[in-house]
Amino acid sequence: MKGYPRRFLPSLATCFALLATTGLLLLPTALEFRFGWDVAWRLPGAQRLWVAALHSALALLMCGFAGALWSLHVRVGWRSRRHLRTGLTTIGLLLAAGLSALGVLYAGNEGWLMAASAAHTGLGVASVVCGALHWGVAIVERARFRVLRRPPGCRPLRRVAAGVPTAASSEHRESR
Repeated sequence: MKGYPRRFLPSLATCFALLATTGLLLLPTALEFRFGWDVAWRLPGAQRLWVAALHSALALLMCGFAGALWSLHVRVGWRSRRHLRTGLTTIGLLLAAGLSALGVLYAGNEGWLMAASAAHTGLGVASVVCGALHWGVAIVERARFRVLRRPPGCRPLRRVAAGVPTAASSEHRESR
């Protein structure tokens, strides 16, 4: 196998987007309960439980995706020295967000809990921004590479079955 399966990248993007969305849905509750802010809206108790469970499950799935990315994507990117800043920053932020989640779950002291919640929220937002930047830089570079690979005004070649005359080939022969 030379790369990832065809559905890997859309699955990764979906997991990353759902993880960010569930985190944003849980944010008003964290602001009210952890920091004492008055918020206009937050999830009701039963929905909050399901969204928190989904957020945790998506975080574990994201750890699996990170391991899959490490085995091929990160190693190839490291050797080619492309997108190192955004890639390594995204990896570091995701790792730090995972570690701060342990503090959110297991901190016993109220001060430590507030610090872990603030750090987890900030690291989560920063990892989404940095991950989107990493992906955007790669898309721009790939589009630039496609443009540079083909001369301007050049159409893509059509594949022609061997021995089957086409209209263009018969016109070319008549003009000679």
